[in-house]
Amino acid sequence: MSDAQRAPDDEPSLRDAISAAMGANAAGPADDAPQTPSEPEPPAGDEPRSVETIAPPAAWSATAKARFQSLDPVIQQEVLKREKDMEQGKAQWDQKGERLNRLDAILNPRREKLRLAGMDDARAIEALFAAQDLLERDPVSGVGYLARHYGVDPSRLVQGGQGQAEASPPPMHPAIQHLAQQVGSLQSAFAQQQAEAHRKGLARHAADIQAFRDSGDHPFFDNVAGHMAELVQSGRAGSLKDAYDAAVWANPETRTLLIQREQDQRRTEAEAAARAKADAARHAAGSITGSPQPGASPALAGPAPTLRDELARAFSNAS
Repeated sequence: MSDAQRAPDDEPSLRDAISAAMGANAAGPADDAPQTPSEPEPPAGDEPRSVETIAPPAAWSATAKARFQSLDPVIQQEVLKREKDMEQGKAQWDQKGERLNRLDAILNPRREKLRLAGMDDARAIEALFAAQDLLERDPVSGVGYLARHYGVDPSRLVQGGQGQAEASPPPMHPAIQHLAQQVGSLQSAFAQQQAEAHRKGLARHAADIQAFRDSGDHPFFDNVAGHMAELVQSGRAGSLKDAYDAAVWANPETRTLLIQREQDQRRTEAEAAARAKADAARHAAGSITGSPQPGASPALAGPAPTLRDELARAFSNAS
């Protein structure tokens, strides 16, 4: 069913919307990757500027994306530049390949006949354009040449034309013709409404998907976009978030990275909690042992006297 024949409430599929969103970014995030030129050292006393994260190329695997952030920013920028050049070159070759494929679709059924006539693709196309030029320059001579070339008597063309004219149907009644025109106009207007409703629905889906993709919270979107579309279309996921989580977990590569990330996060949280507990214990110990005894001089404070020390001091005072 064409776009013009869809019902007005026939929303475009998420797969079509994902394709539209990704097509708008054919070059991948490398085209929109923020440039981070070197900046002078901030003056003393200023707060250091936060380093902006550079997004990895969208076409990379999930593992490569995870390791991209560990690269030096200069290397990241160079990688993104190379990726952009390769995407542009690939787009040019794809356009040329599409043209050649269309040409092959026309010539393939006729190549054997052309070969038997001693012609290749280039000579066959050249002959067709030569005939076209002759017909445009001198239609009468062109038709006569083609008739002689194919062994057709030109007088038969005139007789055939007269026979077709005699067999032509009678003219339509004006009322019926007017009604047919009205029906055609209504059909055209309805088809335009259908196409516009479909276009708006597709644009709305594409905007939502693009915002979800660019939020920064879903780094593996391009790796699982196809599976996400299948989950939503089959009803197994009710939202983009549900589809993303399920697709990432179903993919062995992204699932391994997700588990590793969660383990690293739990380890970091456990280490932070242990450090906070140790700091609290040290603070509590300092509060108990660090306070001087009432009436004692802090400068003379030392270890508590033993029983031997007390007896020696009492004997010394008695003598």
